[in-house]
Amino acid sequence: MKKILKRYGENTKVVWTKIKRGSGAGEVGGQLIPLGFALYTFRFRSIPLLSLFHTSFVVVSYLFSFCFIPLSSTWAEPPTFATLAKSLKEADHEGRRVAAQSLGQLKDPQAVPWLIQAMEEDVDLHVRIAAAKALGKIHDPQIVPALIQTMKKNTVPGIRGLAVSVLGQLRDPQVVPALIQAMKPHGPGGPDALGPFGTQGSGSLGRIAGDDDLSFRLLVVRALGYRRGPTVFSALTSALKDPAKEVRGLAATALGQLDDPQATPLLIQAMQKDADPGVRQAAAETLILLDPQAILALAQTMKKDADPGVRKMATWVLSQLGDHQAIPGLLLALKDPNPRVRNETAAKLGELGDPQAIPGLLLALKDAEPMVREAAAWALGVLRDPQVVPELIQAMKDVNVHVRQKATEAVGQIGDRDPQTLMALTLALKDENLGVQELAVA
Repeated sequence: MKKILKRYGENTKVVWTKIKRGSGAGEVGGQLIPLGFALYTFRFRSIPLLSLFHTSFVVVSYLFSFCFIPLSSTWAEPPTFATLAKSLKEADHEGRRVAAQSLGQLKDPQAVPWLIQAMEEDVDLHVRIAAAKALGKIHDPQIVPALIQTMKKNTVPGIRGLAVSVLGQLRDPQVVPALIQAMKPHGPGGPDALGPFGTQGSGSLGRIAGDDDLSFRLLVVRALGYRRGPTVFSALTSALKDPAKEVRGLAATALGQLDDPQATPLLIQAMQKDADPGVRQAAAETLILLDPQAILALAQTMKKDADPGVRKMATWVLSQLGDHQAIPGLLLALKDPNPRVRNETAAKLGELGDPQAIPGLLLALKDAEPMVREAAAWALGVLRDPQVVPELIQAMKDVNVHVRQKATEAVGQIGDRDPQTLMALTLALKDENLGVQELAVA
C-alpha cells in the first residue's frame, strides 16, 4: 500500500489541488482514473472491506471522468469579444474560422467591422465564408450599407457573391433596390461558376467558386426570388431576357416562387419562344405552380416544340395537374413523333385513371415502338375496363416479351373470367417466357 501511495502520491496531490480550486469534474476524473486502477492492481480482493473500497473508488472515478466531463465546459469562462477579435486577426486559418463562427453566435454589433474585414480580406476562403455567415446572424443597421458597398466595389473573386448571399437573408428595405441595381452587367462573363438554374452551389455560401459576371447575376436572381413586390417582379421579368440562358432559366423558376398570376403569360411566351430548351423546360415546370389555365398553352407546346425533352416535360406537367381538362392534350401527345414522349404520355394517362384516355390507349397498343405498346397495356390494366380485354388478349401474342407480360398482367387485373379470357390465360401458360407464365397463373 505504501508503495502505491508513494508511486501515485503526486497524482493524489494533483486531485485534491484541483478539487480545492474548483476545477472541472472532467479534469478531476482524469486524475482519479490512475488512482482507481492502481488500487485495483494491488489486489485487495482478499480483504472484503478494502475490496469494497477499491471497487467503489473505481466506479466513482469512471462516473467523474465519463458522466460529468460535459459539465467542465459549462464551468469554463465563455470567450469574450476581445479574445475572439484577436483570434480573428492572429490565429491560424482554422482558429480564424472558429473565431468568425463564435462572433456570429455572440451577436455583438462590435463584431460587424471585424467580420466585414475578414470576409473581404482574409486569404482563406473558409474564413471568408464563416465571416459572411456570421454577419447574417447579427442584427445591426450598419451591416446592410457595408455589404452593399462590398457588393458594388470589391474586386476579390467570390466576395461580391458572398455579400449577395448574406444580403439575400436580410429583410431590410435597402436590399431589394441594391440587388436590382447589381443585376446590371459588371463586366465580361467568365466560365460558369454555377450550373444551369443555379443547381451547382445554389443557396450555399460554401460553394461560391468565383465572381464572374454570370455567376454573380445568378446569385442576385436567386436572392430576388425569395422577395415580393412589383419591383422584384419587374426585375425578374427583365431577367427573362438576359443574354445568358442560365439567368433566364433561373428567372423563370424564381417567378414561380413569387406566386403572381401576372407571370403566366410571360412564362408561356418563354416556354414557346426561348431559344434554349433548358429555359423552355424551366418555364413549363414553373407554370404548374401558377395557373391551371396554362393547360391549353402546354398542349400547343407539345405540338410545336422541336425539342422532345420539352414536349416530355409538358406531358409531365399536364399529368401533375390531375385535371380532366389535361386529357385532350395528353391524347394529342400520344401521336408525338418521338417514341419516348409517347411512352411517357401513355404511362401518365394510366396514372390519371380517366376513362377518356381509353380510345387513345387502344391506338397506342398498336404503336410501332414496343415500349409504347408496353406502357399502353399497363395503363389499360390500371383503368380496369372489361371492354378492352379483347384488345389486350391480342396484345398477349405480341412479338415483344415485355408487351406480352404487361398485357397478361392487365388481363389478370381486370378480372373478367369469360371463356375467351380463360382460354387466353391458358395459352399464356405455354409462353416461352417464364414471366408471362407466372403472370398468367397469378
